[in-house]
Amino acid sequence: MLKKTFIMLILLVISARGFCQQPQSTDQPQQGGHLKNTTQPQSKGQPGYASSNRQIKVYEDSLKKLGKQIVNGKDETDRKSATYKFIPLLVRALKLPGSFDYPFDSVKTIRITLSPDHKFRIFNWFVNINDVAYRFYGAIQVNTPGKLELYPLIDYTENISKPEDTVTSSKKWYGAEYYAILPPDKNGIYLLLGWKGVNENLTSRLIDALHFENGKLVFGAPIFKIAGQVRNRIIFRYTHQASMMLKYLPQKNIIVFDHLAPPDPKMKGKFDTYGPDLSYDALHYTNEGWTLEENINLANEESAKDNNFITPDKPPVIK
Repeated sequence: MLKKTFIMLILLVISARGFCQQPQSTDQPQQGGHLKNTTQPQSKGQPGYASSNRQIKVYEDSLKKLGKQIVNGKDETDRKSATYKFIPLLVRALKLPGSFDYPFDSVKTIRITLSPDHKFRIFNWFVNINDVAYRFYGAIQVNTPGKLELYPLIDYTENISKPEDTVTSSKKWYGAEYYAILPPDKNGIYLLLGWKGVNENLTSRLIDALHFENGKLVFGAPIFKIAGQVRNRIIFRYTHQASMMLKYLPQKNIIVFDHLAPPDPKMKGKFDTYGPDLSYDALHYTNEGWTLEENINLANEESAKDNNFITPDKPPVIK
């Protein structure tokens, strides 16, 4: 299993690295692992912008077809094969001028999430492994006029034993599918809300932290204070049969979520039995970070229902 995972990671990095470099260019990936090229993007008003969009649309059509195979492939090998074709094709499209503003909205099998300040966006998807597990893929494109700056995300989950206490990088990423990015705090730290399938019995949602440091991505930060303990990220584990609400309320600058509990106190710690108990908790931002408040009242909040993300209990069939 480790040998197979190693080969998969090498293929992913080679694909992204090769296509992020300009032909006949000596540019190398930066020390932080991000990939840059020197193509000068054009603004919407410059000649050639429309032509670039037409080229991206051609790539988008091919990505759409491969995306369907990623979801509907007959087996794990078929789905992974489509992913390995998808990655370099996506990077080719992102090399073209104006790509940061291109929505790729016909590619329904990937999630693209834009940061509130428009500084970067995350491309994200997962591959179902033998219908019982998940491997996550992604890349972060930075909005840098004059070059493509792209960080491939390498899922390192199976080697991270204590994710709540671990600070990770783009090369050792605690893989997830993100559906919301919160504005950065005073230290430039963004929060990411995401979903992470585990197996046929257990699923999870998470709150991760992200910031840029010396040309590198850093995931996780000691800014969460839960039950007297400081965490680098928060993970909510619960039964695959349940659905959990986890949402940011910008008007109050709080994160609200279902309180999870087992059906019987004797089952405490058996997370594949946990589910919402009809009460709600929240994280409030203070000068010391994000602090937990339990049993809040959401009766009058329109946002009590999470409409942003539906837990994909099974990958949909894309037609």
